Amino acid sequence: MGRVEYLKSQRTEDSAVYLQFILVYKRKGKDLYLFFEGRDDLDYFMPKVRRYSKRGTNLYPIECHGKSGVINAYNIVKTKVNNIRRTLFFVDKDFDDFLKIELPRCKSIYSTKFYSIENYIVNNEMVSIIWAEHYFMEIQDKRLRDIQSMFDIGYREFQRHIKRLMAWAVCQRLRGRNFKFSDIKIDDIYTIASGAKFICHCRNKVCYLQTATGLSPVTLGEMRKCYELFQTSNPKGYIRGKYELWFLVKFFSYINAAINRNTDGLGGKKTKAKMQLNTNSAITLLGDKLPCDIDLEKFLIYNISRT
Repeated sequence: MGRVEYLKSQRTEDSAVYLQFILVYKRKGKDLYLFFEGRDDLDYFMPKVRRYSKRGTNLYPIECHGKSGVINAYNIVKTKVNNIRRTLFFVDKDFDDFLKIELPRCKSIYSTKFYSIENYIVNNEMVSIIWAEHYFMEIQDKRLRDIQSMFDIGYREFQRHIKRLMAWAVCQRLRGRNFKFSDIKIDDIYTIASGAKFICHCRNKVCYLQTATGLSPVTLGEMRKCYELFQTSNPKGYIRGKYELWFLVKFFSYINAAINRNTDGLGGKKTKAKMQLNTNSAITLLGDKLPCDIDLEKFLIYNISRT
């Protein structure tokens, strides 16, 4: 899609979002109008918004087809409402810190502290939650401690390897080059092998990225600058959340198979699950399992108390 076609499609989407809003908007009352990048964000944030909403408040979620759609919606809606606190806007931070991108200054806009919402649900605590609540296994099961240790080791290796890919991505963005992360198939580069070890099985990542995205390689100097930018950052601030989620799902796919095959010392009681855990279902299944992030909690309390 060329630049002109993109702008036309963006205007069409912005108009559709505004129309969706104006059809349900009531000038009086305490109803909340919530603008999200997409379905996953809606699934992640809505249970938390409900938890902090006042009794009798109606919630109207609106999908905006991406981050730019949310910001465009804010720029349109802010001039149409009498209380901006009743319209809340949720976006992922992405690479904003590294690219010096600033969002509109408004207390009705929430931006994640990490790269995206998926980063919040990938950690050691979630391993025990999946074990107990998704696979219906006992917390006292001695295998859980081994699995958590395997996760920690694999996750550190994942972060070390994926840092290079994220540095490459920031370099390309700093060059002003756009590409779709969806064109980079993470399974083509990495996998989880015997012993739940995270490994790179792509012999030439530079060639793969050039073929997948059509972009020229970055220089060693550019990569060093990006590594310097990452130096003081939490890895969750620059690692794409969907990649972290891929690792979590891939890890448990391996663990589940190992248990059922009686390998890696994980033999014993078999796992069982009502729904398959995959990258499409993970936010729905796991998004509300951990306590609400303190920054999000403050954001919701502050705005909802003023409606």
